[in-house]
Amino acid sequence: MKWGRYNFYGQRNAMFLQGEKLPSFLDNGFGLLWKATREEKTGKYAGLLAGVFARTVAYSQSFRDLQMISGAMAAKYPLGGCNYCNALPCSCSSGRRSATTHDNKSSSGNPQLLWTISQCVEHVRHMYGKINQGKCIYFACLRLNEEIGEVKNAHLFDGYWDNKVYLGTRRWSIALEFADVFAWIFSIADIIEVDLEKEIRDRYGGVCKRCEKRPCKCNSPEMYENRSRTVETRLSGS
Repeated sequence: MKWGRYNFYGQRNAMFLQGEKLPSFLDNGFGLLWKATREEKTGKYAGLLAGVFARTVAYSQSFRDLQMISGAMAAKYPLGGCNYCNALPCSCSSGRRSATTHDNKSSSGNPQLLWTISQCVEHVRHMYGKINQGKCIYFACLRLNEEIGEVKNAHLFDGYWDNKVYLGTRRWSIALEFADVFAWIFSIADIIEVDLEKEIRDRYGGVCKRCEKRPCKCNSPEMYENRSRTVETRLSGS
């Protein structure tokens, strides 16, 4: 999918975001969105959601295969309809759906691999729009947070896996969890009626605001740590 160009912090992220720092980076971004949601600061929703998207891309790109994430999106949210009820739009009843297998759809002939962000949002709207419009932003954010937790569990906790699972299987399972995170980001964009692609392009389509370069050439760990402390201060309300 045509998302990688929005992550122009790749070189800096590779240096300063390793291991557990990556999920923490995503958690901080979600925390800001959740804080704005609780305080009903609707004017901040779009920008903060774009930030969550960009941080999710940064996290997923650490696995060095965004194409696999695209294939996972196509597997879990295929063109033909809901992967659980096979209907388009989805006609699943409320509550948890039965587990199902998801084959890798990352073959080069799959048109979904070339979709833009707007096309992904439109597809989620077509599939789940009526269901999602009956949900509030709070519910959608909680589901997004839940899916972020699933990514972290699959990535960081070895106890999540049988010791006979091969690396490729584990990577594909993590990709499927990322697909759910992106799907809920797209769902929130639909619920709050924001042009997510435009918001991301406006925020990340130019140069870094600090170094005025693209890709970003900021190389100070202190700068990054100071920003992290600022985020933590905002989240704590102090």
